[in-house]
Amino acid sequence: MKVIVAPAARDELRAAAGWYEQQRRDLGDVFLEAAQRAVSGIQERPLSFAEDTRQARSRRTKVPGFPYYVVFFVRGEAVYLVAFAHERRRPAYWAGR
Repeated sequence: MKVIVAPAARDELRAAAGWYEQQRRDLGDVFLEAAQRAVSGIQERPLSFAEDTRQARSRRTKVPGFPYYVVFFVRGEAVYLVAFAHERRRPAYWAGR
């Protein structure tokens, strides 16, 4: 399935990776690899993730090993990634995307 990443989500991913890299060398790369595993899982089986009850028709999955999740929508034959969101910051800030 085709994956389309919103520019804002791409910016969030880069910012988080940059922050982790500042905390410890190569941790930014570890974060990006974990995020890629999450995205690969979404791409392979997008409908296996339950709809988020807080935001209609959105779905999410955790970035393994980090306090982040990927928010996405499935539309036809495409998956739209709208946020790489921290678990404890600004809940549902991405809802307007």
